Amino acid sequence: MPYGHATYSLYFFEQFATNLPPLLPEELKGEIQNAYEQLTQNVSLTSEEIDDTLIVLGKRVWPYRQAFLEFYRVEEGHLGEKVFLKKSPVVLRKRYNEFLAHGGSYEDLYKGVSVDFFTSKQRVEIMELLVEIRDFLNKHTRQSVLGLKRKEYTKKIHEFEAIYNKMEDKINVLRDMAEKEAEHPEFFAEIQAHIRSFEEGMCMMHSGVGEMELEQSLEHFHGRKFEKNKLRH
Repeated sequence: MPYGHATYSLYFFEQFATNLPPLLPEELKGEIQNAYEQLTQNVSLTSEEIDDTLIVLGKRVWPYRQAFLEFYRVEEGHLGEKVFLKKSPVVLRKRYNEFLAHGGSYEDLYKGVSVDFFTSKQRVEIMELLVEIRDFLNKHTRQSVLGLKRKEYTKKIHEFEAIYNKMEDKINVLRDMAEKEAEHPEFFAEIQAHIRSFEEGMCMMHSGVGEMELEQSLEHFHGRKFEKNKLRH
């Protein structure tokens, strides 16, 4: 098993591999499982090499994950707070209602906005409840998209596959632009860093990005390239 910083990357890959969205093709699931087994057995791998593998596989999972998240968020909106209130101890439930009266919201519990309103014991209870609710909603959503909402879920996957293809086209334009700027190391590195950030976002390694952000980056770097060309002449 890898050591050092690579251990964290391997842990992240494990979370990715063990929480795959429904209806993912069996062939792709097999590739992910085989990759994970190989990564755990190779002690010489760096964190970057593990992340590279995650990006290659994670981008192919992206349409399924995004489709699942859409259904998950709907269920969370319908059931999240109800389950929280049902499972909360009486004292915590009373304090939570006071929190709402002061302008707070259920969503604020996830953002840490409520940190000073509750006691340390209540904050621990809240965190435990949110984890429990997340697991409940995950199972509930899976049952939903594999049952009554399977057709809607499949349609949503196809919609995100189309979005993914457009995003990948834009990433390839950025990659071509970077290659043409290889003789200018700083500009090349900046474009490559943006590409890496987008790809990591698609793999849930940090906050995701969308087609609009990619378009803005393309406009930004096209503008930078235009200005550089003007200066050269």
